[in-house]
Amino acid sequence: MTDINLIDCTLRDGGYYNNWKFTNHQVKEYLKKIYLSKIDVVEIGFRFLEKDNNLGPFAFSKEEMLKKISTSKNTKLAVMINSSDFFQTKRHYKSIIDEHFVKNSNSRISIVRLATHYNDIFKISRHLKYLKKLGYKVFVNLMQINMINEKELIKALKELKKSKSVDVFYFADSFGNMKPQNVEKICKIIKNNWSGDFGIHTHDNCGYGLENSLCAMKCGAKWVDATIQGMGRGAGNVSTETLLCELSRIGKNKFNPNPVYSLSQSFFLD
Repeated sequence: MTDINLIDCTLRDGGYYNNWKFTNHQVKEYLKKIYLSKIDVVEIGFRFLEKDNNLGPFAFSKEEMLKKISTSKNTKLAVMINSSDFFQTKRHYKSIIDEHFVKNSNSRISIVRLATHYNDIFKISRHLKYLKKLGYKVFVNLMQINMINEKELIKALKELKKSKSVDVFYFADSFGNMKPQNVEKICKIIKNNWSGDFGIHTHDNCGYGLENSLCAMKCGAKWVDATIQGMGRGAGNVSTETLLCELSRIGKNKFNPNPVYSLSQSFFLD
């Protein structure tokens, strides 16, 4: 198993529990413990493009808000965009991105991750290139991987390779109904058709979230997602505390699990 990079998505995926209305105290305590745990990336929230007053600040993760939070030189910050949001308007793609993103040198954000359905893969090349031009690391998270056959996956990977703008390719078990043998097959296809790093985002509907994550890592995935208490859409994700425990068990000791354990038993338990 290669070196593993862990993205904690609690404030983003866990935001489905509370409409992304985390308090300043919660965020401060969360970031303090996450930084101490030496987790590689915090996905601080979504960056929804349409305003919605019913949603809290971590649905939008605006730069003015991010300037007020603490950062760590060892833990990068990321945001996620739904690629489909780009196609809800006829505005030019550059004007949309410029409205919501500054240059990376002026941002707290290091990574922009696009959550993308299969059909949108073939529409976002220019968006990827422009975000890359602004200086961000660009990740693409292909959703509903179990709905995509081998030929389609290879076609999507070739399309992303052509853009020369994707740093990490992710696949998501959006319905949480895959088993390790399915994950192993997908990883093999990716390794044969993708030269860069890749990662997995699991859901736990059938109780395979942890097993699928570990399987992907054994099959070459260098990136994996988790959330405190497994908070996430639907049945939730693999929990950060459980994943760190398993990584420690198999000798991946670069992380410090103790701060995450105490964090898990605090306000996130309620």
